[in-house]
Amino acid sequence: MFVNMQPGVLGASYRQPHYWNPSTQTWYSSALGNQLAGYNVVPGMRDIRLEMSSNFNWFYGITGNPSSSQFDWITVMLHEITHGLGFSALVGSDGQYRYTTSGGSQQTHSSPGTFDRQLFQGTSGSNLTALNQSQRAALVVSNNLFSGRPNSHLLAANNGSRVRMYAPSTWRGGSSVSHWDVSVTFPTFMRPYASAGFRMTVINEREVAIMRDMGWGISVPCVNSFSNQTITTNRTVIGCQNLEVKNVTVTGGAHLRLDAPGTIRIEPGFRVEPGATLRIK
Repeated sequence: MFVNMQPGVLGASYRQPHYWNPSTQTWYSSALGNQLAGYNVVPGMRDIRLEMSSNFNWFYGITGNPSSSQFDWITVMLHEITHGLGFSALVGSDGQYRYTTSGGSQQTHSSPGTFDRQLFQGTSGSNLTALNQSQRAALVVSNNLFSGRPNSHLLAANNGSRVRMYAPSTWRGGSSVSHWDVSVTFPTFMRPYASAGFRMTVINEREVAIMRDMGWGISVPCVNSFSNQTITTNRTVIGCQNLEVKNVTVTGGAHLRLDAPGTIRIEPGFRVEPGATLRIK
């Protein structure tokens, strides 16, 4: 749906309504709530409502790249869909949690959303949900908000470190908390803004990881052998049982994560070049 939106706003996503799970004391986006419940929780309602601005010069190409004066339609759509799937916090500038009702209104509640449960104070501090309201209000404008709970998929995807979230000292409605910080260096379409000419049409491993941490069931194919590859971007390889790895080079600052329920055997020809990293789980 095209809408005459505020200046500088490319698009918006609305999760309607939120799904409440009393067993976890947590709110979920409508789409994720349906998956967890195993049925359509609110039949007849859209799980995600998207709006795109009519005020920009859009590039609609499936291939190629936008010009320096165009904004990439696919990139922005993927960004907004990811929000609709749950990459969005309920905590507001006042530290309160607000969920969306089936009527479209927002109501305060004492319990957080599943995205809020992934957020932390600093690189080693407390979970946002363990703080009181005033402490949460201070954290979301502290420039010190991170994501990645202990033993999470996100930590594994980010070399064991939490990921900085966008929490500038001045609250920015629709942007604060619900995006990676502008300082992250990995390729992503989940920063708070996109420039003309920017195109990113592949979901980053970290976005997949935090979706799994929130509760999404994501099928990851497994293999028995992984060979004759040059890894230049972050990648996870999962063995069905045992995993044999040979003639693989990890380079260009990439991170390779190997995971298998059985044994992982690294054969000759495997190399991790300076600046790249390897993690074996």
